[in-house]
Amino acid sequence: MSLRPAILIHMLLLLAWTGGMAMASDGEDPLVFDDVPLKEMVQHPDWFKDSFLDLKDDLKEAVDNGKRGIIVYFGQKRCPYCRQLMEINFKMPDIVKYTRDNFDVIGIDIWSPEEVTDPAGNTMSQRDYALKMGTNFTPSLVFYDKDGNIALRLRGYYPPYQFRAALEYVAGEHYKRERFNVYLARGDSTLRF
Repeated sequence: MSLRPAILIHMLLLLAWTGGMAMASDGEDPLVFDDVPLKEMVQHPDWFKDSFLDLKDDLKEAVDNGKRGIIVYFGQKRCPYCRQLMEINFKMPDIVKYTRDNFDVIGIDIWSPEEVTDPAGNTMSQRDYALKMGTNFTPSLVFYDKDGNIALRLRGYYPPYQFRAALEYVAGEHYKRERFNVYLARGDSTLRF
């Protein structure tokens, strides 16, 4: 039996898959990634919460509006991985809708000297808050539940299917029963939840 047909089929499937992925991100191939700091600054979506950076108040407002909690996004202005989050995950309509339905998202610049008040009421610079939260990779996301407890921390960029699973993990309160890696492993083989 010749392996040529099998190899050819695999190559065609790979080309079709990578071609489809390239079209999904406005002509850029997401498999070709340069992690050099960006020349242009990363822009947050306009639906991120305009916050006075009092996370205790932000959390109360989110819960009062029927949301599951808040997500604190820790980023850098020229971070290529942050751009991936903004340009891929946060441009997918289902992810945007699910995020907005269940959470308010507040942006933090890990280098900023501006003050932020955490959900426990402690005030510090955004930089000190980032250090306190251990956000040594950007983007990092900290999900706070309705009670102000940390439900999940994501450090680094997660592709859309894992990111959507993280949203569902917190919104569905699965963090009260199991760890995220266990929850993620239960996802089906199509990598969709």
